[in-house]
Amino acid sequence: SDYPDYTALLIKSISQKAFHPSWQAYPGDEDNGSLSAWYIWSALGFYPTCPGKPSYDLGIPLFDHLRVYLAKENKWLDIHAEQNYSHFNFVKECRLDKTSVSSIQHQDLLKAEQLTFTLSWLPNHS
Repeated sequence: SDYPDYTALLIKSISQKAFHPSWQAYPGDEDNGSLSAWYIWSALGFYPTCPGKPSYDLGIPLFDHLRVYLAKENKWLDIHAEQNYSHFNFVKECRLDKTSVSSIQHQDLLKAEQLTFTLSWLPNHS
């Protein structure tokens, strides 16, 4: 969208309100696993927006710190969310290693060691 800050806010809101630990944990039909996969991507803080396109848009990680094992690369990717407070609903900055990014290319993600989100209570319109 023209306002990716608000897309991240919407996805955070949907993740928190539509998914919950109960007998009906997912909204709607979960026969093919797409909703649970979407939730996992969202919890990581990034997600594919177009099937088959090797890039990801930014969201807001669910946790302060995650470690993901990249089996093909035989290494770990650390994902950090700085200032991950419930009322901080916007991504102020995202760094893949030391490079500031507004989206993530798959090949860059596989090479990276760290993905760091800095969150804010105001949208970043710079």
